[in-house]
Amino acid sequence: MAETSLTGQDLLDLANARLLGYANAVDTDVLMSYLNEAKDEVWSVLKNLEDEYFVTSTQSTDATKVNYFGPMSTTVREYTLPVDFKEIKFIEILDKGYEQTVFTFKNITDNDFRSARRAASVDSTLTPSVEYFYAIVGKNQFVMAQFPEVAFQKPVLWYTRGILDFELSDQVDEIVLPYTKKIANYAVKRITLGLQDTKLWAAWKEEWKADLMTIASTAAPRNEADPEFVDDFLG
Repeated sequence: MAETSLTGQDLLDLANARLLGYANAVDTDVLMSYLNEAKDEVWSVLKNLEDEYFVTSTQSTDATKVNYFGPMSTTVREYTLPVDFKEIKFIEILDKGYEQTVFTFKNITDNDFRSARRAASVDSTLTPSVEYFYAIVGKNQFVMAQFPEVAFQKPVLWYTRGILDFELSDQVDEIVLPYTKKIANYAVKRITLGLQDTKLWAAWKEEWKADLMTIASTAAPRNEADPEFVDDFLG
């Protein structure tokens, strides 16, 4: 099984091979749900390393792709974020002449945000600005205080993404690839222990936590290019 082309089916087959006598007794949907549950746990550990493992950028040309964030309009202040969005990292505008545009996060209850939104509502002819306030509300709504001064065609959001649940025919996310065996083991133990003996499952969960700590210690840090120096305590 070549991990470079791993699919959900490959991961299911790996788990079934380890289930041995239980394999034919486990519903495929149930097993897939446990595989995705393990994937979520691995994601949470790697995400907490703050090493930019899941940071990606949006594109504004293909609305069928997960990372789509469309062009902005001078009459619209609310936009839908990508379905795999988890948290924002950085926003830039690539439209020629507006590269210096800055987006600053403000809570929707912030006085600066409210003042800017009220002013923009009263006067639709905005004076040229290089800073826009925005908030993220609800599940995935990007809300601006001001209207864009021009229809930005190339907004780019750099954001932390979640790994969507995979199906049998899906290519397994590249972040999952190094940990396929651990993910398969989790699903197997979830069935053989979790459904049979809660005490054994609780004990194995402690082992799983240790495995996750191993993932954390072996996965980070990824940047060794920039040296870090400790300031002299007299300086």
